[in-house]
Amino acid sequence: RVIEELPQSVGRYQFTHALIQETLAGELSTTRKVRLHARIAEALEDMYGEEAEAHAAELAHHFAGAQTILGTEKLVHFSLVAGERALSGFAYEEALAHFQRGLVAKGVALTSTEPAGDAQAAVLLYGLGQAQMGTEDMSAAGEETFASFNRAFDYYLEAGDAERALIIASHDVTSNIGGELIEKGLALVPPDSHDAGRLLARYIPPLRADYQRAQDALRRALAIAHQYQDQALEMRTLVSGACVDFTNCRFEQSLDLNLQCIELAAFVDQPMHEAHARYDLMAVVYATGDLEGAARHALAMLGPAERTGMHQWRVNAMEANENVSSAKGDWDAARNFSEQGLAASPRQANLLGCRALLEYQVGDLDAGYS
Repeated sequence: RVIEELPQSVGRYQFTHALIQETLAGELSTTRKVRLHARIAEALEDMYGEEAEAHAAELAHHFAGAQTILGTEKLVHFSLVAGERALSGFAYEEALAHFQRGLVAKGVALTSTEPAGDAQAAVLLYGLGQAQMGTEDMSAAGEETFASFNRAFDYYLEAGDAERALIIASHDVTSNIGGELIEKGLALVPPDSHDAGRLLARYIPPLRADYQRAQDALRRALAIAHQYQDQALEMRTLVSGACVDFTNCRFEQSLDLNLQCIELAAFVDQPMHEAHARYDLMAVVYATGDLEGAARHALAMLGPAERTGMHQWRVNAMEANENVSSAKGDWDAARNFSEQGLAASPRQANLLGCRALLEYQVGDLDAGYS
């Protein structure tokens, strides 16, 4: 009864309890563990054959354990593949661990401004940036994300691989940083090209402090989106422009652009931009005094925010719903949304401010202060 056969898997077994596995593993010497990992890694790779990459996470784990015997080549390879597979499934925390392990094994510093040393390091750094974007609030991790992007971008730029450099420069990010990276990308493409449209759509948020330049980027990106009949690009451009309008207190324009974005959401699956549009709509409609309308947009945000798989938008959705619930005096719902958000992000400033205000409103001054 120490092991049992895996259900629906003839000839494969597992320990009946994790503690048995931990106890037995703890009795092994370090040398013995390394040798076993090496045997397991090579046996699994041979057994999986052409399907080995489908089991990249498992193989990376064993090659990591056997690093002192087998070296780092396969560890780095399978960590990269596992990270990319995790990204494709929106498993950002898992992806982050894989990319970090691959970079460390390759001897690449996780925090640096130096460009990637080779193509494999560039792919790992780009993956790391995407994973960082998915696991943290952009307000906290934006600099780290764009540092990773920049290091990969600079490698491709120096290597003359404009196509890959442009993919990084135009990556779908809602942030007011990264303008320098986009400017480098725009210098590589014709001004009215499809690539220019993607870059211009990304350029709008970093230009939020320069409203006229942001509007110029908005007009040009929309013209290119219409020229290429690219509804995804149109949606991305609209929500970026609406966010800049909201920042500049141009609420009617923000409302109009976001509503256009929501209309496109019926035809284009862009959950991050749909969530962003709903978030800004909630704030604009709330500001006009339409509390029920704000509540509808906040609730409608929950679905797309969850589909993004991104920490940032899940937390923002909790904040939006806490805001309107508090405004309606629905303290139980407000507390529930607040607790969900703070469980995911205990130090998020907006959530902490909302929670403090909630406690003061219900008369619990000590809880609000703490």
